[in-house]
Amino acid sequence: MQLISYLFGIESDRQLCRDVHLNLAYRWFCRIPLYQSVPHHSSLTRIRDRMGESRYQQIFKLMLLQWQKQGRFTGKQIVVDATLVKANASMDSLVKRENADPNARVLKQYEKRYHDFQHGKRKRRVANQTHVSASDPDATMVYRKGTDGGLKYKVHYSADVKTRIITDCYTTTGSTHEGPILPDRIDYLCNEMGFDVQEVIADRGYGRGPTYSAFRQRKIRTYIPLHDARLGKGKLTPTEFRYHSETDRYQCPEGYFLYPYEKLDNGMIKRYRITGGHCRQCPRRADCLPESAKTGLGLSIEVHISMKLTRFVYGKKPELLSAR
Repeated sequence: MQLISYLFGIESDRQLCRDVHLNLAYRWFCRIPLYQSVPHHSSLTRIRDRMGESRYQQIFKLMLLQWQKQGRFTGKQIVVDATLVKANASMDSLVKRENADPNARVLKQYEKRYHDFQHGKRKRRVANQTHVSASDPDATMVYRKGTDGGLKYKVHYSADVKTRIITDCYTTTGSTHEGPILPDRIDYLCNEMGFDVQEVIADRGYGRGPTYSAFRQRKIRTYIPLHDARLGKGKLTPTEFRYHSETDRYQCPEGYFLYPYEKLDNGMIKRYRITGGHCRQCPRRADCLPESAKTGLGLSIEVHISMKLTRFVYGKKPELLSAR
């Protein structure tokens, strides 16, 4: 019955029991004769709680090992991706975290994902660092272009390239980035499942320096694209920007400086940005920024320290900048 609920998207246990009771195909699959009653919906909840997550993982692992033993897949080529899953919790369940740092919004502006929502006649600004859901504390707020914002989880999948058999399924909070999770999940397939992973395929969301470095150390070939370094008409590349190691800043061909303002992945990625609105009136703006870039956007350089890679990025001007 749990498999039916997953395959057909039946989220409610009550609805699942009603469908199995009426659908002959469901009864046949679950081996429930017509003269036998369907289990009560509360039994499904107790069974899940009694089994726990570890038991489901053991069943999943046993099935994969049997298929691998039968030669249905090799596990040498793995494709990975992640998807957001909406949590069964309302934004109205948000409460302020205990011991929340009132200055967190100012100290780390670039890490925030704010959402203004109406609560009576008062508007409050909330973030994952300051608020948590009282009904589902593990879910976090996620807002992405093209999707509905709200409390969500993120499910990380991996599958065999040839057979499309799912080899791993790992759930994290919605705000977790895919990149740092990937090496650990591949290690799980190699160490726990005994796979001989030789190639990993992923989209550009995983294309970060620490990810490339981790798989290079493991001697695993990766097919993960990095964002193109040429965003404008292709006349300028990051190699034409001079780096000053004494002051830790870049200098563009027009003589303006890019200062460090952001670190990602525990300091493995560093971003530099031009301040003062110089990009807005620069005669070579079209050579650095794409035509779709808004007037207020400025150029940034992203440095992947472990791989010594640089690329252009662009975005809104941050409120806090620091030059070292």
